Formats: sequence, C-alpha cells, structure tokens
Amino acid sequence: MHGVRNALIPLITVVALDFGALLSGAIITETIFGWTGMGRFFSEALTEKDPRSLLAFVMVTAISVVVFNLIADIIYAQLDPRIRLD
Repeated sequence: MHGVRNALIPLITVVALDFGALLSGAIITETIFGWTGMGRFFSEALTEKDPRSLLAFVMVTAISVVVFNLIADIIYAQLDPRIRLD
C-alpha cells in the first residue's frame, strides 16, 4: 500500500500532460472522422492565415497545460508529504 502513493506520482505527470494535449486537439482524428474541435479550428485558421485565431489556439493550449500541471502539483503535495507547497 505504501508503494502505491509513490507509484502514482509519475502517472499523474503523464495524465496531466495528456489532458493538455487532449484539449489542444487531434488534427488528424478530427479530419478523418469529420469532427469539429480545436484541431479543425487550428487547421482552418492556418489555411486562412488568420493570426488572431492561431494566437487564440496557442493561448488556450498553453493555459490548459499550465492549469493541468498546477493541478498535478497540488495532487503531488497530497500524495507525498515530503513535497510542500510554499
């Protein structure tokens, strides 16, 4: 049981980074299945050469990665008492 808490730390890291990538969109998947999402938004903005839409996409992606990494850090502090949030 003691090893589970330590084993969850790398798993939380991977999951947090995957959520950020998931929100940024899967361009190939959305193109193949005809879904509308962030990937299609990015590809349409790229083909139309719309810099404001591209910057909005990058900002949403960056904010989601930062937020999910912050959540992961908070969870680290809950799992491992040696990690402190100062």
